[in-house]
Amino acid sequence: MAFLALWIGKAASAVVVFILQLINRTMLGGGYWNMIAPPTSEIYWSKIVL
Repeated sequence: MAFLALWIGKAASAVVVFILQLINRTMLGGGYWNMIAPPTSEIYWSKIVL
C-alpha cells in the first residue's frame, strides 16, 4: 500500500510539473523554466508521465 501511495504521489507531482512547464512555455516563452530546469529534466519528466 505504501509503495502504491508513493507511486501515485510521484505521478501526481510529475503531472503538476508537466503542466507548469506547458504554462511557462506558452505564457512566458519558457524563459523562466529553462533557467531553473534544463531540457534534460524535461525528457525525464515526460518519461514518467508517459
